Amino acid sequence: MESELVEKIAMDILQKLDSITSGGLERRIATYKQMAQQKLEKSLKTSNMRDMEDLITTLLQLGELKLEKAMPTDDSSVWNDLMATYERVLQLKQDKWMRTFNTKDMEDLVATRQHVMQIQREQSNRKIGFRGI
Repeated sequence: MESELVEKIAMDILQKLDSITSGGLERRIATYKQMAQQKLEKSLKTSNMRDMEDLITTLLQLGELKLEKAMPTDDSSVWNDLMATYERVLQLKQDKWMRTFNTKDMEDLVATRQHVMQIQREQSNRKIGFRGI
């Protein structure tokens, strides 16, 4: 609990600092990538559902940052990196649902799939010259 509070405070401070300096988005992406790697390692060691949920949350936050980076560009490598993150989130959410068979987890998985499909449509539209989710 205490370490989670310290982590939240640190992330809040980092986000505020990043917002007033240039290149903040890239630094936040790097920070979340590092956090996701640490949470993945912990999740693999413990096989604890809470650790998996923490990893999913961090990957979703990373995905939103990558989406923010992708929106102003047509660079396919940026969009592919974004999609890879969301594909991992989908995989983890499906694994979670397979462990719980909980209706809420299934609804969450479906909602995430719809969000990913919306992002894929945006990427496809950009390839043919249309913009806007």
